[in-house]
Amino acid sequence: GVVIGRILVGRDITVRKQAESALLEVNNLLTLDAELGITINKNLEFKSILQACAETLVDHLDAAFVRIWILHSDTQVLELQASAGLYTHLNGPHSRVPVGQLKIGQIAAEKKPHLTNAVIGDPRIPEQEWAKREGLVAFAGYPLIKNPEVLGVMGLFAKHKLTDVTLECLKIAAHRLSMAIDRHHALYEYQKLARHNERILASAGEGIYGLDLEGQTTFVNPAGARMLGYRVEELIGVPMHPTMHHTRPDGSPYPQEACPMYAAFKDGIVHHVDDEVLWRKDGTSFPVEYTSRPMLEEGRLVGAVVTFQDITERQHMAAQLLEETKLGEVGRLVGDIGHDMKNMLMPVLNGAKLVEEELEEHFAKITGMPMKEVEASRNFTKEALDMVVDNARRIQDRVREIADTVKGITSPLRLTSCQVAEVVEKVFVS
Repeated sequence: GVVIGRILVGRDITVRKQAESALLEVNNLLTLDAELGITINKNLEFKSILQACAETLVDHLDAAFVRIWILHSDTQVLELQASAGLYTHLNGPHSRVPVGQLKIGQIAAEKKPHLTNAVIGDPRIPEQEWAKREGLVAFAGYPLIKNPEVLGVMGLFAKHKLTDVTLECLKIAAHRLSMAIDRHHALYEYQKLARHNERILASAGEGIYGLDLEGQTTFVNPAGARMLGYRVEELIGVPMHPTMHHTRPDGSPYPQEACPMYAAFKDGIVHHVDDEVLWRKDGTSFPVEYTSRPMLEEGRLVGAVVTFQDITERQHMAAQLLEETKLGEVGRLVGDIGHDMKNMLMPVLNGAKLVEEELEEHFAKITGMPMKEVEASRNFTKEALDMVVDNARRIQDRVREIADTVKGITSPLRLTSCQVAEVVEKVFVS
């Protein structure tokens, strides 16, 4: 009876120890899973996160070493990103593995895990001498998959057999890593798109800013901030209307409810205005043309995007063009007048010449009058006709000078010697 009792007690202790060992293993694996979750969510560089995950797996599973590869979809090559345990280097023959080659590449190609507790003799592991030398017993390789794209491969070697609980935990760890890699890819693409959009905004010559439903600035590009006299960070989160659109061009207050910029996220309609002003930080204003477009998210109005241009130079050019047009019209008119006056003065000049010749004939035929009186009359008429011809030609010259000046043609000042007394006399006579 005593012997039987001892056997029963021994068996009871063995079962209890097995249960305690299994419970300890489960608790250890639960702790591992929790630590992996915490590590994956740390604010670290992604490569550092993968390395920390590999080290955690080595510590909790008593693994010989753990490695994690990430697949580059464009080249279909698995690149080693983390290695912990016996090997921590990331270079060597297994640093870049094409899909389909070696055991790691085959796991990625087949999208199925490779699990073995008999590394020695496994045809999928050709490095048999190396495995014997390192005393490796088990291998677990998992494809890291997300819908149903392969993102990478996780591989673990151990010097002891892997239990079903351990393999199940590795399956969960592979799933966690897959989700982390997928999230990293999504974040990378988002950041890539954000950088692309930032470069577009930064390179745009016109001002661009966004408004939320409260009318506060959500973003502004450097060109827009520069035109307004602010730094970009000074404008983020501030209400834009009272900041730079508070007053009309005529100096009267501009109510926010009448602002077309704000109207876009109220009525969902695009608003375009080309005759308003915006106000700088220093209190000065500049003329602008702007367009306010509603911003939608899943069919809901979430704000507006406003683009604006400083049209100071455009207005200056328009005014200059108008002035040039006016001058051109004046030049054309003066040219027409000059042409008409030339035509009208030619008969005057020709007539004066004819009158002079006619008078000379009459003076030659005059008889019965003292020669002194005849000569005085001839001199008077000649002076009168010379005055007519001289002033007609002066009118022609002045009209031509006016026309040349309007066209932008200037003649150099011409100076000649003269007798002041003669000039004064001519003025009195004329």
